[in-house]
Amino acid sequence: MELRSGRRLRPPQPHGARCQRRRGPEEVQADRISALPDEMLLLVLARLGCVRAAVQTSLLSRRWRGLWTGLTDLAFRRLEPTTIEAVLARFAHISAVSVYDVPLPFGNAGHDAAAQANSFLCAAARLSPGKLVFTLPDRHFYVAKIELPCFPSTASIDLDTKNFPVELMSSGEFAALERLFLSGRINCLCDMLNHCPRLRVLSVEATSLQERLVCVMPPPVHEFTALESLSLTGRIDGLCSLLNCCRHLHVLSITYMDSRQLTLPSDTEFPVLEKLSLSGNIVGLTTSVNRCPRLRVLRVTFYGVKIRPIEAALTRLEVAGPFGFQLSLLGFKHISQGHGTNASCFASLLRIVARLSPQEFLFENCSSQLTIQLFPSFHCTTSIQIKLGLWISFKVLPGSHFTVLERLSLSGGSIVDLGTMVTLCPRLCELRVTEARGNIKFHSGSLQKLSVSTDKWTG
Repeated sequence: MELRSGRRLRPPQPHGARCQRRRGPEEVQADRISALPDEMLLLVLARLGCVRAAVQTSLLSRRWRGLWTGLTDLAFRRLEPTTIEAVLARFAHISAVSVYDVPLPFGNAGHDAAAQANSFLCAAARLSPGKLVFTLPDRHFYVAKIELPCFPSTASIDLDTKNFPVELMSSGEFAALERLFLSGRINCLCDMLNHCPRLRVLSVEATSLQERLVCVMPPPVHEFTALESLSLTGRIDGLCSLLNCCRHLHVLSITYMDSRQLTLPSDTEFPVLEKLSLSGNIVGLTTSVNRCPRLRVLRVTFYGVKIRPIEAALTRLEVAGPFGFQLSLLGFKHISQGHGTNASCFASLLRIVARLSPQEFLFENCSSQLTIQLFPSFHCTTSIQIKLGLWISFKVLPGSHFTVLERLSLSGGSIVDLGTMVTLCPRLCELRVTEARGNIKFHSGSLQKLSVSTDKWTG
């Protein structure tokens, strides 16, 4: 049909045709994400990083409803224990879970928290995750204990029990376990290791509190030939018994946080050890180094030791050299002067440190009232960190050079003539100084980070 204007009048369209034309591809914003296959949508849910957020996607549409039950990485964040238990019931049909990550929320009494933790661990054992991460709240409650069930198919366990003691629930074997990270009060370490034939990496951390410890006794029943990396921090009872069964280590790190003597077993050699880190009241440093013929990297921090024993130990190490390893870190923490110690003793100690040429030097928490000349030349040191008592001050020795120093941090004490110090560090990138006084004007073409706090009384 044609109108007077010459325009042609189109016949009426079938019912629904107009709506279909309006929603053409160029006019409609289709939900392309929901059209993806389940495998792709599960990847989207996994990137959310939390089961709670994944469950909430069920509100989007019918397409997303219940899809979260197909997740294999289970991370629970900010969920109450009853909610976690309800969610876990929905995963009972899953044959394999990659990650099981449960930080138990705060607000539970000691017995309740332990009971809930044991319940969750049993549920995790039934799910047979490839990796287990479990964290308990910090409670001052030592009676209730955590019972760890057997995880025969789990390759990695990260268990942080805070104040709660840990014991094995059964005598089953952790046949697939290769990485084990424990933090808290571990009363069954050797018992656990005897059931981990494939364990390669072990890290155990206890705090400085006397109640928190890692008990190695009774001794291991066999040698741990698969163990390659061992890290122990805190109070470790039965250390030598454990190390005698770990002769195939490639990496060993031991940190004592009390005054007990730290030494390696006198009758054990570590033929393949490449990296050694010792921190504490170290005794027999040179002897320990000589028992590691393939050592490449050494990190040493003297903790709670007087200056004269440190000087004697470093002198013996210097005389016994040269060694084929790199002194990656040399540090002093909470050292004391002792009778007859004065500024010359500090200066002598610093000269020995300079000759040993550590890559990093750490000097922390020494309470004295001394003026110390700061260092002879440190030609191989890239990082120096000093944190001292209020009444210690430093000044630069004439002719000193710090040719490769990149990071310098001085806090707690005072440094005289900071400008001169900076000019001696042509590669300095980061400088952090508190209580600086005197000349604080300097020029540096390499400095990238700067933090300076002047002495409010004299600056």
